[in-house]
Amino acid sequence: MNGYKVIIIYWLIEKVIYKTDYMEKRILGTFLSILGIVGLVYAGIAFINGSSGTRSIKTILFAAILGAIFFFAGISLVRNTKDKAT
Repeated sequence: MNGYKVIIIYWLIEKVIYKTDYMEKRILGTFLSILGIVGLVYAGIAFINGSSGTRSIKTILFAAILGAIFFFAGISLVRNTKDKAT
C-alpha cells in the first residue's frame, strides 16, 4: 500500500512542479515561501511563550525545520524560474 502512496506523491510533484507553466511555478514558490514564513513565525512565538517541556521543544523544532524547508524551497523555486518572453 505504501508503494502506491509514493507513486501518487511522485506523480503530483511531477505534475505540479516540473510540467507546469512558469507563472504557476512562481505562484507555487510564493505560496511555499509564505507558508515557510508562517512556520518560522509560529516557531518563534512558541519559543518565546513556551515552557521547557519536551513537547514544547519538539513543537518548536518541528515548526522551525518545516518552515525553513518550505521557505528555502519556495525562494529557490521563484529564483530559478526563468521568465518566458511573450
